Amino acid sequence: MPLPTDAEIIAAARGIQVTGILLCVINGDDLDRCQCFIDLALELTKTQVKKLLLVATDDWTKLRAFAPRVPPSAAASRI
Repeated sequence: MPLPTDAEIIAAARGIQVTGILLCVINGDDLDRCQCFIDLALELTKTQVKKLLLVATDDWTKLRAFAPRVPPSAAASRI
């Protein structure tokens, strides 16, 4: 069984984050307390978060463009 590509994994992970944010909104939870939103907001700028959420409402497969930043120490350990 072939493993998914990095782009497919990234799209799935971002999709799960967006789903978590959607669940917080549906439950009427404050986004300041929504861990999925907090994690996303800590990593991306306000403009990038807005763009990601707009892309998610249009086409989830495009979420692969929003790869998480890899810290230099983690990148070195992958080599």
